[in-house]
Amino acid sequence: MLPLYLLTGHPLSGCCPEDVLQWLEEKKDEAALAAAYTQVSNHAGRLLCLLEDSGRDVWLEYAYERWAEVEDALFLRMLDILARENDRGAKHALRGKGQRFLVAPLMRRDGYADAGGWRQSAKRKIEKETRARTERWDAQQDRDEDMPHRPTAGQKKKNAHHKHTASPGGMGAK
Repeated sequence: MLPLYLLTGHPLSGCCPEDVLQWLEEKKDEAALAAAYTQVSNHAGRLLCLLEDSGRDVWLEYAYERWAEVEDALFLRMLDILARENDRGAKHALRGKGQRFLVAPLMRRDGYADAGGWRQSAKRKIEKETRARTERWDAQQDRDEDMPHRPTAGQKKKNAHHKHTASPGGMGAK
């Protein structure tokens, strides 16, 4: 007799395959596609490893099959982009090799590297961190411009010096 599985909540952290596809309908750019493919492909790979380790687990089989379907759908979208580029003169391989090899050109240009699972390349991470720091700096500058001017410590010291050396009658008084 097979064990009974009672699903009381979604086992994935707030995201299901349909959510990914819905998100991609809203964000149709290549960078979003590459980011989604990275997450989905890595997740499907983890589920496959868990499935191989656990033996026969009905829920893992179902979850893996659903995420693998989404991975295949994303893969086909990426192949479509590469095929359109081939129509304009690019020379991307579109068949004969594994999925990872075929989508590698698109993934590389969006900052991902295949390292036994897709990872954001070090250069991309540095660019992303630099952009985030710049945005924080710009936001701080905007806030500072909106606030009334406050003298710095050096300006306070300079102003204090002028108070003591000014003539009693004001400017030009003798």
